[in-house]
Amino acid sequence: MTGWIGINDYAAPLFALQGLARGGDGRRAAPDELMPDELMPVGTLLLDLTLTADAAPRPLLALNVAGDWPRGLHLALAPGRRLTLHLAQGSRTARTTLALPPGEGDLALRIALSWDAPARRGHLAAEDIATGTLCRADLPAPPPLLLADTAALIHDRARRHADPAVTLLALSDRVEPFGLFPRIAEGTPILTETGLRPVQTLRRGDLIRTAEGALMPLRWITCCDLPAAGSFAPVLLRAPYLGLRHDILVAPQHRMLLSGIDAEYLFGAAGVLVAAGQVLQSGAARRLPGRGIARFHHLLLDSHAAIGMGGTWGESLDLSPLAATPGLAAMTPLAGLPASALPRHNARTARVLRSFESDTLLRAMIA
Repeated sequence: MTGWIGINDYAAPLFALQGLARGGDGRRAAPDELMPDELMPVGTLLLDLTLTADAAPRPLLALNVAGDWPRGLHLALAPGRRLTLHLAQGSRTARTTLALPPGEGDLALRIALSWDAPARRGHLAAEDIATGTLCRADLPAPPPLLLADTAALIHDRARRHADPAVTLLALSDRVEPFGLFPRIAEGTPILTETGLRPVQTLRRGDLIRTAEGALMPLRWITCCDLPAAGSFAPVLLRAPYLGLRHDILVAPQHRMLLSGIDAEYLFGAAGVLVAAGQVLQSGAARRLPGRGIARFHHLLLDSHAAIGMGGTWGESLDLSPLAATPGLAAMTPLAGLPASALPRHNARTARVLRSFESDTLLRAMIA
């Protein structure tokens, strides 16, 4: 198994059986690269999906193949804000239904279909990108998919249907961790007891400096290779803005702690949290969509805190989305950490700004 082999962000589809390189361009799949009957017994199909509050039930992603060996994949939005999935492979079928995270407004989602046919297990999972809320439904005894069919889902518009609400498709040939995704790109300097160190050099037990001036031991460090596209497309935060002494690269959902007289005047708080993706409109950041794969890390402390990052402060890994469903940690990058060792995080103490509030604050800070 190699990991991510296909990405389509509706710019230029990438597909490479040998795996997509970190920072590389990959290449398009040619029809003669794929054996017609080659199976993909294990894999993950990842989608970015934005649903409006009034979204009507409809197919979201579908592939149908008729003939002597009929097969299909159908992912649909059903009434009651639910997802339904139907897989068919000859006479074998698998179905499941997933209730989406609650909410009344528009919903930006990550969806993952993962299957392990030899182990006779799979799942359909969803994450609310804004809040990190996770939900999952088991998919018992999923059939193996044909490699050619999964490739068609990525790059063959003539064979597959994808609703306009789907903005990213990515394919891996293994069951990938899902949820609590790492957000700190490799190379980012983290403030420790002994000074700044690249995030990938940190180890459990290292003391991390927080915005409150405390030193907290590193409980766990996660690491994942992720598609550098869609909601994962990295954001470059530029020095000297936001107090940075070094440019740093983070995921769009990574929240930075902004403080000072402007935050206190506008919001009556010593510090507020702003997602890196919301900084893009200010000129203090730019998106690096790149191609291929990017490697991210995240740092788990005993408490959710703001940690030193290149001269400013960004949040550590927040486990509060797991408060109601701690068992879901097993499908995340925290799978290697025993459940008994998971700290319990309370709700964030700093206020998380909405997009228009972030714009107001950043204009005041950068003016």
